[in-house]
Amino acid sequence: MEQLTGGCHCGRVRYTINGKLGKVAFCHCESCRKATGAPVTVAVMGLKDQFVFTDSQPTLYQSSDHAQRGFCSTCGTPVCWQGVWHEEEQMFVYAGTLDNVDQVIPDRQAFTNNQISWLRVNEEIPAFDQTSPAVIEIPGH
Repeated sequence: MEQLTGGCHCGRVRYTINGKLGKVAFCHCESCRKATGAPVTVAVMGLKDQFVFTDSQPTLYQSSDHAQRGFCSTCGTPVCWQGVWHEEEQMFVYAGTLDNVDQVIPDRQAFTNNQISWLRVNEEIPAFDQTSPAVIEIPGH
């Protein structure tokens, strides 16, 4: 995967992701659920310097001791998370903001200890009660 593009609902915040992604994960944590209003999110993560905002920057707020989240101040679309993950500056965008969501496939689930009881996602991929390791072995890949 060389480059992905995406943005908010109104088009004011646009981004490009360059290079190989670090992970694509279903995230069941309460923080993501509250920030997006969705029962689960899909995080498309890479190193922070892989992400370039090409139009307006998202508005950032401190969502925890270790991370900030960004949204479009015009339409309100949640766009990104940035912080330190496994001792590296990382960023993720929500898969729903990609121009072509089919370009990414989740390879893991994180924070399944917070998963909503009535929700089932791909149970064939590795699942972790907390955050996932930086690198995982996926059978058949």
